[in-house]
This record gives sequence, structure tokens and C-alpha cells, in this order.
Amino acid sequence: MVRFLHTADIQLGMRATDVPAVAAAIREQRFLALERVVGLAKDESVDFILIAGDLFEHSQISGETAYRAARILGSAAAIPVYVLPGNHDPLSADSVYHREAFGERCPKNLVILEGRESVILPNCQCVLCPCPVRERRSSFDPTMGWQGRLPEATVKVGVAHGSLAIEGMHSGDDHPIGLEAAERLGVDYLALGHWHSYFLHGTRTAYPGTPEPTTFGEKDSGSACLVSIAAPGAPPSIERRRVGQLQWLQWEIGLPDQSLDEVRHRVGALTSPEKTLLRVVLRGTVDTGTVLAFDDLEAWLRVQGLLYVELRREVVAAQALMSALARLAEEDPVLAGVVADLQKLISLDAEPSAVVGEAMATSRPVEELLALWGAARGEDVVDRAAVATEAIAELALLAQEVAR
Repeated sequence: MVRFLHTADIQLGMRATDVPAVAAAIREQRFLALERVVGLAKDESVDFILIAGDLFEHSQISGETAYRAARILGSAAAIPVYVLPGNHDPLSADSVYHREAFGERCPKNLVILEGRESVILPNCQCVLCPCPVRERRSSFDPTMGWQGRLPEATVKVGVAHGSLAIEGMHSGDDHPIGLEAAERLGVDYLALGHWHSYFLHGTRTAYPGTPEPTTFGEKDSGSACLVSIAAPGAPPSIERRRVGQLQWLQWEIGLPDQSLDEVRHRVGALTSPEKTLLRVVLRGTVDTGTVLAFDDLEAWLRVQGLLYVELRREVVAAQALMSALARLAEEDPVLAGVVADLQKLISLDAEPSAVVGEAMATSRPVEELLALWGAARGEDVVDRAAVATEAIAELALLAQEVAR
């Protein structure tokens, strides 16, 4: 049985440009996450720790960052730690791995995987097949350059950094890795890094995701993989273990359907606001009163104990939209007729509005309009008011663009 902890994309020294006000705190959390990885490895008594690239954010990190990382990994003591250079910290001429922290002063249990030859592990029946990265971007599959030989009676673990060549999920210069790489290498498990979300391809190829979330909208991050392989050729058992503590939340609130009180309610339900970075994006068409309420919401959010909060206002005032639509309707009788049809759907008893004037008289019968909407949406029952209101808002947005 071989058991090890697989992690990647820790990115010590990250700039955290999305949240500059708390960038220092975010950088500190990366070190704490690395400490938790080492602690988990000790608790599980694994045979080794494997870091599949991007231990560092870039090669220009400070000497203090390099030495602190080496010290944390050295604290694993009897547990060997194997680090593969990734695209953020490649084996280039100025590589961070050429520094003294990883030279003569390097902890004895820490090994930088600089070559493409097999590495036989001394404390277990396992061999590593490393595929280090030597440049930031490349169209070369890093697993194609592995040149080692694999002993027969050992568990074989490949380690590489790049994007699996899945259509729509990679670019040509992002170190594309063939989907058959594990089979081609003949390994029992292929440990990958580069994608910040946990991802399993087949049964033998996995990304653990970054151990601490990196930005808003990132999913399935904050964990490491505890991997067990019973014997050569046996399928790996992969357990995700939580190591991250921060949560980066992005809530999109569609106005006017959703209310600002919903934001307050959801914030109140957070269990650890002090470890939460929150971005609220407000979208939609609003009236003047709602716009004035945004400032109050933002002030309230800033005293809720959140590590970071941001309120984005991607909204348009209804008055401005309707003014633009009215101007176009005056010039285009066809557009005026369309708006008249939509308004009739909103309220069967409504009087013609100032937007369309006398054009209401040329609108289609209500029954015909409802049938058209239902056919277009594939629905037997149509919420005519909601659909028509949305359509008028969309027309008004287009009108505003034209007016510019």
C-alpha cells in the first residue's frame, strides 16, 4: 500500500490584485494552508507529499518567502516532500529553485523534481515519473518529455503541470496534456496541477485544486487529495480533504425580481464572516428609490465583520431607458407598435403610454400575442406581464445603446 498527499497551485507570494485592500492577509493564508497540508500529511502518516507545480506565484518572490516555504515543508520531518516546478515557477534561468533556500540550505526531506528521469522513493514501493515545466507558456505536452524507465513491481506515480487537452477547457499554449497521458506513461496515478478546481479524469488522473481559493467564482477548490494505491496496477482511491479556510463568494442579484433584503439575509446566515470575501453584483433596471438604497446596503455590509466586501452596481435607471425608448418610438412606427403589443400583454386594461402614443391602435390581438409568446418559449402557460416587462426593458437597453 502506498499513501500520499497530492496538492498543487499553492502560489505563495500571490499578488491578490482582485482584493488589494486585504492582499497581505490573503498571502498569509497561503502559508497557513501549506502548514495545514503538512499537518494533514502527519495526521494521516502518508509516505510522501507531492506538490504538482506552482508552489510559488512567480520566480521573483522574496527571499523570505522562499525560506519560509522551505521551513514549512521541512517541518514534515520524516515525510519526504517532492516539488515539481510549474508554469508560475518554471525551471527557467531565474527559477526560484536555483536559490540557496533550495540548494545547500534546503531541508533534507525536500526534493525539487528538476529532471525527467524516474525517482525511486526510498521509504516505499513507489517510483515517481516527473515532468517539470521549464517555461511560462508552451504548446508542448510536458508528459511527452519523460524519459525514465519504470520498475515492474512498484507503484508508479506520474506528476505533471498543465491543462488536459479537453475541448473548450484549454488553450494551445497552456502546456496541453493528452487525455491518454496516464496510459501512455504506464502509471497507476497521474498527479496534475494547474487547474484550481478539483477535477478527476477517468480513474487515474486528477487535479486536487488549489488548497486555498484564489479568486471569486472559483469552484471546487480548497482541498488536497489523499491518494491510496493498494498495489501496482490497482485503481487509486482518492479522498478529497478540506484544507482551505477562506471562502470567496460572488452573489449576483437580479433587480427588480430579487430584493436587497435578500443580500442582508444571506450575509446573516454566514457562519464565518471573518473568513469570507464577498462580491455582490447588482444587475437590472431600477428606479431612483432603489438606486438611493444601494449606499445604505454598502454601508451595512461594511460593518458585518467580513474580511472583504465589494458592491458592484451594474444597473440602469429605468427613467433613462424609457426616455431613450420613447425617442426611438417617435421616429419608428414599427418599434412603437412592438412596444404597444408588449404593453397590452402587461395589462389588458392599460391605457396607451406616452412611449407609443397612438401606435397602440395598430397592435395585434392579445390572444395572438400570447400564442406567439408561448410558442417562442415552448410553454403552454405564459406569465405575460413578466415576459413583456422583461422584453420592454431589453428594448429600452437597446434603445439606450442606439442613442449613444
